[in-house]
Amino acid sequence: MILRARDADLGRDVAVKVLREDLPRSTDLMQRFIEEAQIGGRCSTRASVPVYDVGLRADGQPWFTMKLIRGKTFAAVLARGRRGRDLRRMLGVFEQVCQAVAYAHSRGVAHRDLKPSNIMWAPTARSW
Repeated sequence: MILRARDADLGRDVAVKVLREDLPRSTDLMQRFIEEAQIGGRCSTRASVPVYDVGLRADGQPWFTMKLIRGKTFAAVLARGRRGRDLRRMLGVFEQVCQAVAYAHSRGVAHRDLKPSNIMWAPTARSW
């Protein structure tokens, strides 16, 4: 689950990822979660979100903070149906996602919930 929070020390909004409450707690699940944060902290592709911090809550559950991305999900972009001139840009986004996934795979991490609604598109100069 992704939550929005404020980093009081640095004065910025961040995204906080925590394990969903409905998931069974296991050492394996928690280890994969921490590894996800570690890989994200080392990944420097344009398609990856920088990880800022990682830790444990008082109840022992892991969390990590990352850059808050303001934009649309790739699912929302695809749903707009503007294929023609935007097809090249959509393919570019898809290529960046593939590169980020390949990097994670090269580090032994598999994304278990990769879908357009979990991919954020943050346009720069030109909005969709």
